[in-house]
Amino acid sequence: RSMKQEGLIQPITVRKMGNAFELVVGERRLRAAQILGWKTIDARIIDISDEDAAVKGLIENLQRTDLTPLEEARGYKQLVEPPYNLTQEGIAERVGKTQSVVARVLALLDLPEEIQELMPHGIITETHTRSLRKVSDCTKQIELARQADREQWSARETERRIHEFLKESGQPLKRRETKGKPLAED
Repeated sequence: RSMKQEGLIQPITVRKMGNAFELVVGERRLRAAQILGWKTIDARIIDISDEDAAVKGLIENLQRTDLTPLEEARGYKQLVEPPYNLTQEGIAERVGKTQSVVARVLALLDLPEEIQELMPHGIITETHTRSLRKVSDCTKQIELARQADREQWSARETERRIHEFLKESGQPLKRRETKGKPLAED
């Protein structure tokens, strides 16, 4: 809508790839231009490595307001894996966040699929999952997440109930580590 009324305010960013161009930043602007039937669109051409192109694309996506924590985590995971192999510190530096924030977001991908599925549709947030990750029994973790979602526990209530459960059950706290560093400080 804004492009139809105001035109393109900021050009898309592309890089030369052989005889063609690859979109680096501006996917939504490009799609909007296509929907509007525009034949051309302003573009800025940059010379950039594969790694830098991936990071720039991720940064643009991370700045979207409708991005879910799991989408953010999947974006970070792409950068941790080959061919980019960035460290959590490297990602944090490039996206303007702390390493602990990147670690907490990445830890969402270690949660059982059942909990991940609750997140976009229910009340379970990344903050809720910090408490849930303390439960080492995966089945109980899922059960508590479902109960928290069903009964609409706040993050604080979830923390209280999980602390109570761990105290009563005598269950050891689940610890996650990566290369000698905790994945998330709880």
